Parts: sequence; C-alpha cells; structure tokens
Amino acid sequence: MKAVVLAGGEGRRMRPLTATMPKPMIPLFQKPVLEYIIEFLSNQGIFEVFIMTHHQYPSIERYFQDGARWGVTISYIYESQSLGTAGCLKGIEAYINDDKPLFVINGDIITDIDLADSLEFHQKNKALLTVLTTYVDDPRPFGMIERGKDGRVKKIVEKPLYNEIYSHFVNMGMYIIQSELLQYIIKDQPYDMSRDLLPLLLRGKQPVYGYETTGYWADIGSVSQYKQTHIDVLEGKVNIPLSTKELYPGIIVGENVVVEEGVVIKGPVFIGDRTILKKGSVIGKNTIIGCDCVVTESAHIKHSIIWEHVYIGASCEILNSIIANNSIITNSVKVRTESVIGERCEIQSEISPRMLINPYSKR
Repeated sequence: MKAVVLAGGEGRRMRPLTATMPKPMIPLFQKPVLEYIIEFLSNQGIFEVFIMTHHQYPSIERYFQDGARWGVTISYIYESQSLGTAGCLKGIEAYINDDKPLFVINGDIITDIDLADSLEFHQKNKALLTVLTTYVDDPRPFGMIERGKDGRVKKIVEKPLYNEIYSHFVNMGMYIIQSELLQYIIKDQPYDMSRDLLPLLLRGKQPVYGYETTGYWADIGSVSQYKQTHIDVLEGKVNIPLSTKELYPGIIVGENVVVEEGVVIKGPVFIGDRTILKKGSVIGKNTIIGCDCVVTESAHIKHSIIWEHVYIGASCEILNSIIANNSIITNSVKVRTESVIGERCEIQSEISPRMLINPYSKR
C-alpha cells in the first residue's frame, strides 16, 4: 500500500507559529510533526510515500529529501494553489498504475493506531473509500460521522452545532481509498473531502464505509490541541518513541543538558539537547524546552512550550505560553498565560494574556 500525506495547508489557526513554517513542520519534542507521520507509515509497512505540498514547501523537501533516512521513498507533488483535502489528490493520478488501496493522512496527525484491521475491513467490504473514525466527547471541531450497523457511512456533518450532535464518532483525517475515487475529483478545482467529495459519494450511493479505530489520535489543528498533545506524550498516553532518557521519574532530558546547582524541576517536563538551566531557575510541570536553549538565573517557566535556540533572561516568568525558535526574552519579563510568541522575536516588556506576537517583532 502507498500513502499520501496532505501537507499543503496554511495552518491559519496556528499562527503566528505557522507564519514562517508549514504546520506539518512545527516541532514536537525536537522533531517535526510530519516526521512522526513518516515513522508511523514506515512502522505500518508503508514504504512509498507521496507528500502534497504548497505553503512554505521548501522546508519540507529540505528536511525529508528522498526519505531514505526513514526507510521510505518520498515523492513530492507541489500544488501551485491550495486545492483542499480532496482536490489535491487529483495530482497523484499520474503516479497510480494499479488497483491497490491507497492510504491518505492529513499532515498534522499524531497517532499510534494499527492500520492492519482497517485495511482488512476496507477490502472485505469492497469499499471505494473508508473513513477512519474515532470516538470523541465533543465532535463540534470535527467531521461527525453517522454509520449503519454494517459500518457504511450514512451521513457526515462538518463541524456540527451543539444541537446537531447525534454521533460522537468523527473523521480522523485518515482514509483508505481505491484509485477509482480520483475520477470523482475535477482537476485544478478546490475540493474538500468532508464538505464536497464525501457528500457527493453518499448521494451517488457509492460504497463509503467508516471504520472505528482504537489507539491514540490527535489532530493538531489548534494551539490548544498542540499543547495538549505534548502533555499526552509526557503522560504516556501515546506510544511514540522519544530519543531521550528519563533522568528522574517524569523528568525527560536529551543529550548534554546542563543543570546547574539549585535548579528546581517539577515533572513531568522535557528538556532538549544541549539546553542550559542556570542556578535558581524553576521549571514547572508540563513544560517542554527544546534544544540549545538557555534559561538563566531565577527564571520561572510553567505549563509552557519553548522551541529551539531560545534565551530566557534572569527572573523571567513564562506561564502557559509558547515561544518559537531563536527568540530572546530579556531580564525580568513576564509572559502571561496563553500567549504565543513567533520566531526571532525580542521581548523586553510584559506580554499580556492571550497575546499573539508575530515573528521578527521587538517589543
């Protein structure tokens, strides 16, 4: 089975983090989200991968190249315009010359499910398209799926209102398709999987099925979910490997980390490679600090995500916020709850709650 990764979206809900990089390249424990997807595919025995790109695409190709490092072969298909989650699939038609199933996955998914059973279900039902589904408490941010007893999809409602909820199973942004599906997609026309293609197939009574999966799944489509996925990894809710060691229970560190005398660390936390924690600093629970960062004297960080090459000045307070690559927070600055600071910023004054600071800002 071949796989297609949809990595062309702009990630507008993740700004300012996605202002300078595509959403699939945002870091999760020192690796891009997309790297976990490539590893997932390889572990499932899928070794031929197509990546659909558009927004900020060169960074994806530079990082993954031909895929040999992960034991896969990667081909890139660039969209000159964003064609949506279904419209972009037309671009792979020239590369498909058999009737074997094709696995499609959005480029912002973290999961540890096993695909074998869903593939067997797809083939047993002779499905044209199988939507992988999972149970959630609140389906409103997703595509709600209604299935019959045989698993056949009866209806899908994209981002239902509260009074429209009648199912708690949702579209996971993962599909198994047959190549014949591509004939329903018009070339160079924007087309969404949930809003356009699936309703079209259902009206035509095509064999569209939903398969209920088990295992972890997160759609990192928002800053809040991005934060939650980090916490889920720290708490062991998802089976993904981290190339680090557990220094003490709940305290995970990379290579060559420097922890000076008098530093207080309250797990669960993650400290990336070569990061320096200076005396008197306090690293509170649910904090993730990337590689090559410096946290200076008496700085306090809690419930926050710090990317790479970030400098935190003396006596700073960082609470429930995100600071992107190569940013500088000068001495005694407070970054209040739920703020997001883009790349290469220099922050010299207090950041109020829920502020979004664009990349390259100085304030």
